[in-house]
Amino acid sequence: MNEKELLSKIDTIFQTEQFNLKNKHKFYYDYISKYTKIATKITDKTNTIVKTEEYEQRINELKQVIEDIKIKKVNLNYQFTIRWETFEILSKLYDKIENDTKLKEIFIAKLIEIIIGNDSIKELPYIIDFSDQNYYDSASIAFYFLISNNMLEEGIDAIKKSQENRPNKFIDYFVKDIIEFVYYEPYLFNFKSLNDLKDIIKFQLFNENFNALNNVIIQINFLKLKEELKGIEEQIQDDKKEVINKIRMFGFPNELLEFLDQIDKALKLPDLGAINSGVINGMREFSRQLFTLIAKKISFILGEKIPHQENNTQIKDMRKYLKNKLNLSNREDELLNAYVEMLHGEGGHKMFTDRKYFQLLYNIGIELFSFLLEELKKFESQYTN
Repeated sequence: MNEKELLSKIDTIFQTEQFNLKNKHKFYYDYISKYTKIATKITDKTNTIVKTEEYEQRINELKQVIEDIKIKKVNLNYQFTIRWETFEILSKLYDKIENDTKLKEIFIAKLIEIIIGNDSIKELPYIIDFSDQNYYDSASIAFYFLISNNMLEEGIDAIKKSQENRPNKFIDYFVKDIIEFVYYEPYLFNFKSLNDLKDIIKFQLFNENFNALNNVIIQINFLKLKEELKGIEEQIQDDKKEVINKIRMFGFPNELLEFLDQIDKALKLPDLGAINSGVINGMREFSRQLFTLIAKKISFILGEKIPHQENNTQIKDMRKYLKNKLNLSNREDELLNAYVEMLHGEGGHKMFTDRKYFQLLYNIGIELFSFLLEELKKFESQYTN
């Protein structure tokens, strides 16, 4: 296939898409139920629920999905698949020339030009009637191809440039399709691209389409942030369980677990007063004892005493011993020192007035002791195997 043939085939696909749109044949999304592999067609034109299965869970699920779609309520757990014949043909054409670097560049450049609007509309044989409120521009298929083929940045940049060449009415209709892509397939977009889209539309918020897109983007950004933070929280909880298991495995006193339990209960209470001197001292004592017990466990394994350096506190002797015996790097040792300073130094006073600061120190402590106990386990295995 040469360049002329390729461009002719692309034009044919886009002319077909334009024809389909003039005849109100637009892409749509199928919902994939978690209870079945059967796809259920979701459109804006019907509220009918087809009972393809006999059990109540399936029906209730579909009812909820349709209600959420009506108000564009985002749910990242929903799975949809697009039905778009011209897009499928365009993808097959790209697959055919994927190994030809030059033709690939021509293909992508053509799609970008279509989005920007330098020549695509002029080439199409159909007159664009901007008075038709149901009009959709065929540039949407070019944008969707880019974002579904890991060319998100190129797609967003093309939209930015299209504002200079396209009439406002085009941007309005284009946003309708972008809303569908963002709502049904949020995983195609990252934080930056969603915020870029918001920047593109921020001066058009008087228009209900732009408002709708903005509202969907806000929901997705929030839900993705929530998932991201939830992942961190779950990791900390998993590491806390590991700390507890290793405390028991090494036969360390149950008092340590009581300290952790006391801190957990205080963090679950809503008022700042729950973080009192008893809880804070408990966290300090937990850290002090665990540093000491790990150091003593190593000295027991090696059959030696922990050396004392003049003018050093006991905890400093323990930390120095840990650094030497566990082969901690300078950076790792600095991190331990910083944690102790935050816990006992000036940062300690901040724990009384700032709940988030207390939570931060607690989380850091869990991660540090998870690391140290794992290192102790490796150290012990070297001498017992």
